[in-house]
Amino acid sequence: MFNARLARSVLGAARTAPRNPHFITNARGTTRRFTSGPTGGPEKPKFPLKPLLYCAPPSLILAYFFRPKSEHACDASHLDPPPLLPTAPTVPPQSTIHPIETGTSHVPHIPSKLYLPSQTEKSHVGTAIPEDAAGEYVLVGHGIRTVSFMKIQVYVLGLYIHKDDLSIVQKHLLSELSSAIDSPTTITTATRGEREKLAEVLNGVTGEEDAIVAMNKLLVPGENGRAVRSLWRITPTRNTDFSHLRDGFVRQITARLALLRPVPDEVQEEGLSQALNEFKAIFTGYRKQAKKGNTLMMIRGSDGGLSVVFDGSGRTDGFLGYKDGDVEFLGRLGASGEGIGRALALCYLAGKGVSSEEARGRVVEGLCAMVERPVGTAEGMVDV
Repeated sequence: MFNARLARSVLGAARTAPRNPHFITNARGTTRRFTSGPTGGPEKPKFPLKPLLYCAPPSLILAYFFRPKSEHACDASHLDPPPLLPTAPTVPPQSTIHPIETGTSHVPHIPSKLYLPSQTEKSHVGTAIPEDAAGEYVLVGHGIRTVSFMKIQVYVLGLYIHKDDLSIVQKHLLSELSSAIDSPTTITTATRGEREKLAEVLNGVTGEEDAIVAMNKLLVPGENGRAVRSLWRITPTRNTDFSHLRDGFVRQITARLALLRPVPDEVQEEGLSQALNEFKAIFTGYRKQAKKGNTLMMIRGSDGGLSVVFDGSGRTDGFLGYKDGDVEFLGRLGASGEGIGRALALCYLAGKGVSSEEARGRVVEGLCAMVERPVGTAEGMVDV
């Protein structure tokens, strides 16, 4: 039986409830919507439900007024716990990176600096970049790799050196310059004439053997066992695949390995041969294409090991691995493969038939610019 008293009490409570602050009632008792900004036209009338409740049974009235606000309002068991957020990477300011023109329309610019995330920030990328390789890298020089007499462009390469190791490079170069000019003491800064003399040595003008010895001293790990941390950034100017890149690297490295072992040594020979096979295996089986604008990076850690990373996003802002999934870790050679990383650098920096004369010349220019400054002040060098 319909309980009229219960219905009147429920509806009376609804009438005496506080009004919505977005509505006002004028002197005539008419309710209008109040807005603080310009109106967007007449409001659509809503279907009046409450008058129909006078004829409804009490159970429906109570169900209407005490209904849950949403499907899961009374049940929190479906809610998942909040996800554990990874440590946010400390992204350096974008203004510190400048685009450097490459001289080709296929890859018009490369960044003046590169930033690699630290170990605590790797939850964003899931890569296996060595911890000591994290930080800021400064571009020293770049160039275009060409093949055949038609000068067909293959890729743009750039040599980056870790910011914290630039002072080590300066000391090596100043020591080499002191020997070249027969200075009784190690000079602290180089004059213009001295820098030109250093450039002649590094460019092989005085003999390729001198250039190989000078570059090898720079690349070999020091007395403390630490090598200069560096990064080769390679960007194809046309679509290619990793088998072609691998074959090219292996041919060049094999030719340069002879420069690292002038005296045959069976133990050293076997170790380098095994390391070269491990280097090949990094690229073998990787089926993706290296498209124009993609980036392959070979990162040399302080132990001399070589890590290979591929960035297929085509980004050129210099922030490697600061977005989820923008890099892929292909593999790594440990410290036992230190000679492979050195031979790879000599492919571009010393010896007859370097892979890119343009890259060699610009890297030498960047290195000579370092000795113009006192040791420890080359960190700001970005315009190369």
